[in-house]
Amino acid sequence: MGNKKIFQSLRNALLTLVSYPPVFIPFVVIAFVQLVVLEILYFVPRYPLNIFFEPIIAKLWGEHFLHYPFNIALLPKLFQYTQAPIYLFVTSFLIGVGINTICKINNDEKVTFGGVFKDTLKHYVHIFTAAFIAFALVLVFSEVYELLIRKALTIDPRIGNKYKLKLIVKILILEGAPYFNLLASVFITTLFAYVIPVIVIANKKVFPAIAESFKTLFGAPWFTFMVVFIPTLIYVPILMLRGGAGLSFSIPEMSIVLLVISIFAMVFIDAIIYTTLSTYYLTKKEQS
Repeated sequence: MGNKKIFQSLRNALLTLVSYPPVFIPFVVIAFVQLVVLEILYFVPRYPLNIFFEPIIAKLWGEHFLHYPFNIALLPKLFQYTQAPIYLFVTSFLIGVGINTICKINNDEKVTFGGVFKDTLKHYVHIFTAAFIAFALVLVFSEVYELLIRKALTIDPRIGNKYKLKLIVKILILEGAPYFNLLASVFITTLFAYVIPVIVIANKKVFPAIAESFKTLFGAPWFTFMVVFIPTLIYVPILMLRGGAGLSFSIPEMSIVLLVISIFAMVFIDAIIYTTLSTYYLTKKEQS
C-alpha cells in the first residue's frame, strides 16, 4: 500500500474516534486506571500506604527516597514497575473492548459499553495469553539490551586507534536505550498487530489467531508497520523531555507532569493504531 493510503487510513481512524465516541470509551478507561495508579504511587510515602511501602523503598533505594524531592524522582520508576500488570490484565482487554465496539458499529449493532465489555469478557483468557506472549518478547529484548549496556559500560574509549568510534557506540547504546526500546515495541506490536482483532472479531483462540495475524501481516507488512510507527512518533518528544535530567532536578514536579502527558499520549496512540488495524482487518475479512 502506498503512503497516501496509510495516512488516509490513519485519518479515517481519527474521524471514527471523533464520530463514534463509544469507540474511545475503553481507552478513556485505560487512562483513568493509569491515573489512579499514579495517584496511589504519589501517596506511597504517606499514611496509610507508607506502612506497607516504606520498608520496601527504604531497603531497595534508601530512606531519603521517602522524602521530597527524592520521592518525586522515584515516582517514574515505581510507575514503570506497574506497567506490566496493567498492560496484561487491563489494557490489552480494554483494547479488545474497543476493537469489539468498532466491529459492532460496523455491523450496525447496538453499542453500550457494558454490553460490549460483557461480550468481550469471553475472550479474556485468549487476549491475556496473546498479550503475555508479546510482553515476553519485550522482556527478551530488554534482557539482550541490558547485556549490551553492561558491555558498553566496560568500553574504554581511550584504548585503541578507533577511540572515537568506540565512544560513539558507547554513547549510542547508553543514551539511546529509551528510543531503542520504543522501536522494539513498534516491531513487536507490528508482529502481533492483528492478534487481538482476530480473537475478538473472528472469535478465534490465541494460537489460530496468531497464525491468521501473521497471514494478514504478511499481506501488508509496510502498511501495518507504518500504521504502528507513525502514531508512535508522538511519544518521541516525551522521551526527549524525560531524558532531560537537569529539568527534572530543577523542577521535580515536572516528572509528574510528563508522566500524565505520557499516559494520555499512549492512550491516544493505541486508540489510533488499533482503530486503524481493526478497520483494515474488518475490510479484508468482508472482502474475502
